[in-house]
Parts: sequence; C-alpha cells; structure tokens
Amino acid sequence: MAPGQGWFDVDVRTRLAAVTVIDLLLLSSGSRFVQLPALLILAVLLASERAVRGALWCVGVWAAAMALSRWVLPQVPGGAVIMTALLYTVPYVIAAGYGYYFVRSTSPSELTGGLIRMRVPRFVIIPLAVMLRFSATVREDAAAVGEAMRLRGLAGPAAAIGHPLRTVEYLIVPLLAAAVRAGEDLTASAMCRGLGGPVRPTTTARLGFGYRDAALALTVLGLAAFFGA
Repeated sequence: MAPGQGWFDVDVRTRLAAVTVIDLLLLSSGSRFVQLPALLILAVLLASERAVRGALWCVGVWAAAMALSRWVLPQVPGGAVIMTALLYTVPYVIAAGYGYYFVRSTSPSELTGGLIRMRVPRFVIIPLAVMLRFSATVREDAAAVGEAMRLRGLAGPAAAIGHPLRTVEYLIVPLLAAAVRAGEDLTASAMCRGLGGPVRPTTTARLGFGYRDAALALTVLGLAAFFGA
C-alpha cells in the first residue's frame, strides 16, 4: 500500500504536529503513565497503515520491558541499574516508533506540498524530501537484497552465525551500490522536476483538514493537556 492511503489517512501537517507533540511528551514528561496512551495511539496509527507487525513489535517491547522491570530485575543482583537503564530507554523506543510511522505513511510529494503550505523555507524542505525518498529507496533495495540472499541460502540465523563476515559482505556491498545508484537517480529526478527553482511547485497529494484530522488533533491535545501540565 502506498504512503498516505491508510484507513485513517490524515493531512501530513496534522501527522507531523501529532508526532512532534507526542515525542516531546514522551521525552520530556516526568510521568511514565504517558507511555501507555502514546503506545496505544501509535498501535492504531501503525495498524491504519497495515503495519501490524510494527505495532505488535512496539507493544511487545514495551510489555516485555515493563514485565522485566516489575517482576524479574528486582530479584536479580544489580538489577536496579539494568532496570533504570531499561526504563530510560523505553520512551525513546516509542518515539522511534512514531518516526517509523511518519516515514511509512508520508510520501515525498505529500511532505513537500504540506511544508510549502506551511511556508517552510526551501532549504529545509528539499533535504527532508530527498532523505524521505532516499530512505524509501534504500528500504526497498534492502528487501530485494535480503530476498536474493534467502533464495541462495545465504541468509538466516545459521548463515549469520556460521559466516558473519560473509553475510555482512553480501549484504553491505549491494546496498552501497544501490545507495549510490539511488543518489544518482534522485539527482536526475530533482533536476527534471525543477526542484529548488523559483516557481512554486504543485502537488497531487491530498491536503486538507477533515474529521480524521480533528479526531487525531483532539486526542493529542487531550494527551498534552493531561500529561503536560
């Protein structure tokens, strides 16, 4: 499914504001109780983009960390130090999950159109759009390389444990070549589209505030009002 086509599709500006506010709450709030509602919101957003595996992974990591810190680590000698480090890391994991959601759900044209509507300077828009397109291209190339390695019996736990250097070599070298090729393609595409030119570009992405945007904005504002006070 293409970015921005989930059943809970919202405007890129609402998405960006929601991710920014929740990440700030996670990393600055002194309360750990903000983690659970933020995690539930993240799970719903990821599920709306058909990223059910990512949603389950985030919920599973949080549940495992809470279970370890409550029942296992207090019984282990020196477990208090590990528990402190674990609890300190959990908000960053959830914040990274919101970053993954934003990258997965946002196309470069949608991001460019939204930021132009927000009057963001071009020297900020262009690097962000290029990085978003580059990351998507590298992710697709990594999936193709992994599939090719599996077909040749070069991937999997046994191969990684038995021949770790060979596995890294077979994975990194094609990815570096693909990254160089992707950079050249992005440069040619930017030149053809006149990226950075004086004329304001148009976009075919759907931009507008709807009831889904209102629902997400009210949810995030409620979360900020309750835990940010």
